[in-house]
Amino acid sequence: MRAPVLWVAALMLVAVSGTLAGQGTCRDGSECADCDSKGLCLKCTQGYGMTPKRLKCVPCKVPGALGQFCTNCDFNAKYCKACFNWEYEGTGIYARNGRCERCLDPNCGICHDGSGKCKTCFRGMAISKKTGKCTNCADKNCVACDSSLKKCRTCYSGWAPNAAGTCVPCANANCDVCSTPAQCEYCKPGYVKVGRRCEKCLVANCDTCQPGKPNVCRMCVDYTPPVNGKCPQS
Repeated sequence: MRAPVLWVAALMLVAVSGTLAGQGTCRDGSECADCDSKGLCLKCTQGYGMTPKRLKCVPCKVPGALGQFCTNCDFNAKYCKACFNWEYEGTGIYARNGRCERCLDPNCGICHDGSGKCKTCFRGMAISKKTGKCTNCADKNCVACDSSLKKCRTCYSGWAPNAAGTCVPCANANCDVCSTPAQCEYCKPGYVKVGRRCEKCLVANCDTCQPGKPNVCRMCVDYTPPVNGKCPQS
């Protein structure tokens, strides 16, 4: 995802209480994430900046086409100090001279603020040691590879890197995520880990069985809790 437009939804995940436990209520309780014992704001929620006397958090109003991606601005709300990025893959947007701009490499997910030099490429790519640019990994099933582009570190679901760094299918056909071809971490829906294997859940109307116990249900298909490890019949 190279230019996500739903970043506001991610910002809504930030809890805004306006109160610091044991130290009173923030004077600006609406958008202040943390305050001192006198109620002066120490930190605003994402997308807001503090007024000079720390009495209020005001929305960032950074000029430019990508100004809405600013998550941390200064007192006048027009100078951006940090732009929004997804935690793992990134948005390809960074802060430079108080503005939000796109990384210099269009295939870069996370780049250094100020310089725009790439740190992490979008999935399936890596910074090539030959060109210094984000380039596709040689293996199409690879999520992240080294700078040679040939050795994979992380593969897509259902695959795992072998000793040579090549993505190969999980040894167990019912495994959804494996860390090595032989080591399953998560089974496909309707299956449960029993040792290093994935076995089918044997309880009727069960969505997820207890780990290691294919005869005991943990959650039924309609998300109701089971009774004595069983699900009600429809």
